[in-house]
Amino acid sequence: MSLASFEAVNLFSVKGKVAVVTGGGTGIGRAITTGLAVNGAKVFIIGRRPDILESTAKAINEYAIKNGGQVMAVEGDIATKKGIEQVYEKLKDLTEKVNGCFTFPKLPVSSDG
Repeated sequence: MSLASFEAVNLFSVKGKVAVVTGGGTGIGRAITTGLAVNGAKVFIIGRRPDILESTAKAINEYAIKNGGQVMAVEGDIATKKGIEQVYEKLKDLTEKVNGCFTFPKLPVSSDG
């Protein structure tokens, strides 16, 4: 093992990784999404407002694609068990693996979630 493998860029690289960020269209979720994507990760952002998700993905992708990153919008509501199941069904058709999941919901989880 070379000492170069201990450099931060190698230890903490997200290039080529796949992440899911709920609430990724606004606020802290958007900031996390931006950080991941501009550093080369493929990021699925989940939210209830497709217009916000699409505009966020478009804005970040303009820069992220230069570094191999990408943001993809997936409409969904993770506040209920059924909503989580629906998001899962969408994601499993889009990617084989997820390396990280970050959640920034604005709503409390329902009694069935």
